[in-house]
Amino acid sequence: MTDIKSGCLDDVNVQTSDTVESEVWNDNLRKSVHGTVYQTTYYADFTSSLAKWKPLYITVRRGNEMGQLLLFFAPRVDRLLHRIRAPCVIYGMLTLVRPQVRWTYGPVVTGGDDVYSATLENTVRIVKRRIGIVTRAVPHPLDDRRLQYVKLNFIPRSEGTFIVDLRNDLKELWSALDKKSARKNVERATRRGVNVRIAKDEDDLLGYYYALAETRLRDYVEPPTFRDMKCLWKNLKENGCMEFFVASWRRKVVAGLAVSTFNGYLNEWLAATSNEVARERLYASELLRWKIIEWGNENGFRCYDLSGVDPYAKDEKARGILRFKEKWGGKMVLYNRYQL
Repeated sequence: MTDIKSGCLDDVNVQTSDTVESEVWNDNLRKSVHGTVYQTTYYADFTSSLAKWKPLYITVRRGNEMGQLLLFFAPRVDRLLHRIRAPCVIYGMLTLVRPQVRWTYGPVVTGGDDVYSATLENTVRIVKRRIGIVTRAVPHPLDDRRLQYVKLNFIPRSEGTFIVDLRNDLKELWSALDKKSARKNVERATRRGVNVRIAKDEDDLLGYYYALAETRLRDYVEPPTFRDMKCLWKNLKENGCMEFFVASWRRKVVAGLAVSTFNGYLNEWLAATSNEVARERLYASELLRWKIIEWGNENGFRCYDLSGVDPYAKDEKARGILRFKEKWGGKMVLYNRYQL
């Protein structure tokens, strides 16, 4: 572990490491309402196993205040390499040649602006020392300190997401759904015999995977492998950080939706619908989301983040996603994605 002194505060201690004590790091994240799965060691294990990205943990301390940031170094040819399962040594060599740097929903700070600033400044210093480029830096939507990024010459790009407050009464959550395109479709799905449950075994996961593959192929996007899905299950679900919800019809899984569950904050992952859903007008996607809202409310979660929309959507596909996600009663939150 290496100590680096911050240039902005004399009493700040900065530590960086490629490994940390999992329990300590994750428990510190839970001290902030902005700590999510994307900054956990579990996510680092999943990402480094799946895509061979190298994690780096940054900790900034000043008295009782703390900032934490998990970032990743990835080779610039990452998209090509991770599909051909190149040996780790190749990734290691390529991350030494102007690597891409990225992070999601960080830094996570239990402290004021000074500690947040120190975390960002030292991150920039580390990236520049490694001659890297920050291709994707995404703060938590509810904690985007734009001025601090811009001060360090980050370039912002507007993003948005809908966040449902799960602490509201369940009747209030139901009433907040769009009457015609959400509530009505949930009721239709129920009448047509669609059932939703939490995936329990590999058979459920395989059914989900087939629906996901059909979804991606319809969008002309290469689907993940089943090995990728099992990696996600092992690193996140088995560590209590994710649940896979599946919708079945006539004993067959026809749709799925995963949610990360760390620290009371749900994030949506991997929406999947089989071709049967549209053909039979099953409305499984609507029932899945309502059941997740219901489950989150009953189990004491705070927020359900529908994981991103283009707030200024221009093409029809993006506008369709925006319309679909806004009907769940969430509040639109605007934030930025940054590059450096």
